[in-house]
Amino acid sequence: MSHQVSGGSFLFSNHRRYYNRPWLNFVFVLLLIFMLTACTSGKKSPAATEPELAEESTPLPQEEPVEEIPEPELPGAFLVVIENHPDARPQYGLEQADVVYEMDAVYGISRFLAVFYHHAPEQIGPVRSARQYLVDIARAYQGPFVHAGGNVDSLQSLQQLRRQEGFPDMDEIRGAGEYFWRGKDRRAPHNLYTSSEKILQAVQDRGWPLEPPPPLQFGTMPGGASVDRLTIEFRGGGAGKNLVAYEYREGKYWRSINGSPHNTPDGSQLTADNLVTIHTTSKLIHPSDPSLDIQVIGEGKAEFFSQGKYWEGTWRRSDVREPFQFLVEGQPMQFTRGNLWVEIITPPHVLEFMNTQETDEETGEMES
Repeated sequence: MSHQVSGGSFLFSNHRRYYNRPWLNFVFVLLLIFMLTACTSGKKSPAATEPELAEESTPLPQEEPVEEIPEPELPGAFLVVIENHPDARPQYGLEQADVVYEMDAVYGISRFLAVFYHHAPEQIGPVRSARQYLVDIARAYQGPFVHAGGNVDSLQSLQQLRRQEGFPDMDEIRGAGEYFWRGKDRRAPHNLYTSSEKILQAVQDRGWPLEPPPPLQFGTMPGGASVDRLTIEFRGGGAGKNLVAYEYREGKYWRSINGSPHNTPDGSQLTADNLVTIHTTSKLIHPSDPSLDIQVIGEGKAEFFSQGKYWEGTWRRSDVREPFQFLVEGQPMQFTRGNLWVEIITPPHVLEFMNTQETDEETGEMES
């Protein structure tokens, strides 16, 4: 039986016959493809979608640069007494010392005790005589103590230390003359020198110990007030008057004496990376051979200067075998890595410091 449907484009007389015609199957597939394409044409393709914002990544913390610590040129520390009489300038070796102690010897003539470890100078001096307070400072280092004679107190103390403790006493006058020489550049007694090589030879010949020096605390110290100039007046008479000044610039303290740069033999000016001023007491002893007895055991007021800043604190030392402690509010002072000059100030010497960059800055003046 046939069925006739009008009003359409096609006349289907039999349902079964429709599915058996291949060309109709082909048309049907085309229609499906067309419909699917039309349905998806209104949708955004994945490529057309707005890109998602990438999550901001937290940057990794930058590692602090590792500070390179120079290797010492010496196997251990030794100490040399160096004079500061006008005829002894310029001195050899001071610019290579790790630590330099300066104090009044008598009548305003200062004297140095230089500690060598990281550098090995080829010439050191002029070497001069010992004092008891120099021996007391040196004992904390347990290394050779280099000098030429001394006053009565220091010589008696050194003799006892040699016998009882085997103290490494290198005295040019008493048994160690072969490790020194007299220069022709100036007159005696301001022309006695030694060297790192000769001192190390003495260490080997006599079996003395060599130890690293007591370590300083290096780091960044919080706080501090800006100070870029300080002066120390070692009051005396005649040739003994020494006005020492330090000016901070280019990251260092540049040293002058009596208004002129304190230079080395090659003409360069002495500098310090850190400065300490400690206040203590002294008394004049042996009137026939005047010298000072300076107190370097105990505690007292101190000032610290580093990186153009100033801190007030204390120094402390309970025994001759212990090094100085430098404290700010009870905590160790943190120094800039480099050398250190320690100025030991006793009455009637005067310390002044200021910030020259500020015209209204008050001047600190301290009379010991």
